[in-house]
Amino acid sequence: MTQLKSSAARPSYYELRDLDESRLEDVLEAYSLLQVAMGCENVEDLHSFRRTVSPSTDRRVTPRVVLAVCNNEMIGVVVGAALKNLKAGFIAYSAVKEAWRRRGIYTRMRSSLIGRFTEDDGVEYVVSELDEDEWLFSKYLRDWKAVPLPASYERPQAQGLQATPLKLVAQPVRNGTTPGPSGTVALVREIYERIYRIEDVEGNESFRRMLASLTTDGPQAKNSSNDINRK
Repeated sequence: MTQLKSSAARPSYYELRDLDESRLEDVLEAYSLLQVAMGCENVEDLHSFRRTVSPSTDRRVTPRVVLAVCNNEMIGVVVGAALKNLKAGFIAYSAVKEAWRRRGIYTRMRSSLIGRFTEDDGVEYVVSELDEDEWLFSKYLRDWKAVPLPASYERPQAQGLQATPLKLVAQPVRNGTTPGPSGTVALVREIYERIYRIEDVEGNESFRRMLASLTTDGPQAKNSSNDINRK
């Protein structure tokens, strides 16, 4: 998930507001905006997306969706979720319409989302999946002091998405700390189970490869690592 692309923009007034997931037209408009900006292959299927933004899907996840709106036109969206078990925030998707880019809209939406994470959800760090070859990866590390987590991470094959190598980066907030190796295992397990809703996380090939990247013994070390971090 994630990634928006840089382009030219135009100046104008806009406001931020939360998505009302009960308004199907707003959910569909946000979904369409993400597909156009990010490419359909980088956005989960519509059925899964409606579950992602619904607070009734999983009591251990609180969806947070911030919209940028100008004259009733949706021009930007950031989709996130608070992972209650770990006090972590997860930024799933972000997009700004091409004509409105390079005006700080993404930064403002992201700041608003993080504000909700810290004020309402008490998160200690915020996680994003990023392509290290994109400009946003450098901005996260340079401007927002995010750090890459110690694992070879993959967005898993789920919800109509294909398995894709990405960087998992974490930004501490409110004097929080970012996960080390064992904390990263627990975090990825939580992302796979709560965000991607994978039932058999332990048997998932992307998860197994991530575990192997954190050990010197390869996938055989999976059981002992999982036992240490099992909740």
